[in-house]
Amino acid sequence: MTEATLPEVRETQPSRNPYVGCSFLALERLPVPFPLLVIIFGGYALAEQLVEYQTSDAALRLPIREAMAQGGVIVIMILYILIYLRILKGRSVSGLERLRPAVKISDEEFQLHARRMLNASPLVESILLIASIGVVALLFMGGEGGSTINRPDQPLPDSLLLALFMASAYVLLGWLLLSVVYTSVRYARELRALATKPLEVNIFDPMNLLPFGDLSLMHSLSAAGLFVIPMILNGPPTRAGYLVFGISLISLAALFIPLYGVHRQMDNAREQALDQIYVRLMKAHDSLLGSTNLPSDELADLTNRTSLLVSLRDLVMKSPSWPFRDVASLLRASLAVASPFIVYILQRLIDAYVTPLLIHVPP
Repeated sequence: MTEATLPEVRETQPSRNPYVGCSFLALERLPVPFPLLVIIFGGYALAEQLVEYQTSDAALRLPIREAMAQGGVIVIMILYILIYLRILKGRSVSGLERLRPAVKISDEEFQLHARRMLNASPLVESILLIASIGVVALLFMGGEGGSTINRPDQPLPDSLLLALFMASAYVLLGWLLLSVVYTSVRYARELRALATKPLEVNIFDPMNLLPFGDLSLMHSLSAAGLFVIPMILNGPPTRAGYLVFGISLISLAALFIPLYGVHRQMDNAREQALDQIYVRLMKAHDSLLGSTNLPSDELADLTNRTSLLVSLRDLVMKSPSWPFRDVASLLRASLAVASPFIVYILQRLIDAYVTPLLIHVPP
């Protein structure tokens, strides 16, 4: 009996997650644990900034606090991108698993979109690396104006090894920034494709569609974080403040545009339910007003039915039309994505009204 049931037990064992092998970033293909890579690249970026400061002309060096803040932006942004992309991949895998029952397409089609979302193209990443090398060559090896952050008004050192050591840190940062853009475009494209597929919409319980909102929020927050970090360390930009506003608008678009297909289907389902309720309310209305001698039990039944339909109509009208739990969740997501502009405004207000009060010395 045991031998006869063994095959059945084996067949019901869960299969391996089909998305685990996807490489969200080229560094994941290296035979080194990703946490160790984060430590290595973070330490390398820190060492490079220290070398920049030590090899700069003492007469031209920035004040130590300013040098630490500007150098810290490079180190923290590299660490932030590596850690965030890793977290984004993990959250995306679990979110896609929760989302699968809500999308009414075949497993093969769903996995195709999911793998396109999670798996980076080695060719595209190679092109991004070449682009980063080209930009760094133009910015930091062009003589005048080509100084690095902690070597103001100074070109790279004459030593080829030192120059390569410094330039490679900026190549790494540039490649990671371009990888974030590539990831966001790839991510939004496939999420939007899934959102346009037929969905299982329940206007009374939209929980199965909430992973759409979680996935879109996670990827749209990446750009917000990249702009908040330098503003916190170095303060708001003095001139290009409009860029902060533009980035916040782009982040909001990255949040909502991929979700428009879900919103449209949820809104259509709500309108269809309201239409059905209105039809039944009209029938109850006609029955109540069309007959003057209704039995008391039938009159009570119509009254209860009308009351129930009115309550149901109010419930449907309050149901969300975006894949978020409620209006408060939608508002929190929007504020989080628009955080660069909010931080910018707060810092400007503090500089204009609070700082003068703190530094004012009465006569």
